[in-house]
Amino acid sequence: MILSDEFRAGLVNDILLANSQDEVKKLINATIKAFEDSDAESYATYQFVDKISDELAFFTPMNKGAQQWSNIQVAKILFRRIQRRMHEQLP
Repeated sequence: MILSDEFRAGLVNDILLANSQDEVKKLINATIKAFEDSDAESYATYQFVDKISDELAFFTPMNKGAQQWSNIQVAKILFRRIQRRMHEQLP
């Protein structure tokens, strides 16, 4: 299931292993599209984005390589944009 802890952990791992910021963006866009295609409730999507954003916030540059840290930073920015967009769409 797309909301599972394993899926979220896999996405975080994929973000860390991405070779570029563009690859991170594609991973995140594909994930959000999967939510939309599955007709997941907007609350479930928001909850997923919120949880993964919290997980990314715990990383520090001291224990990550330059590319990993760059990937984390870009993912945090993209997820914040998604959160903002979703918040604006709430009734």
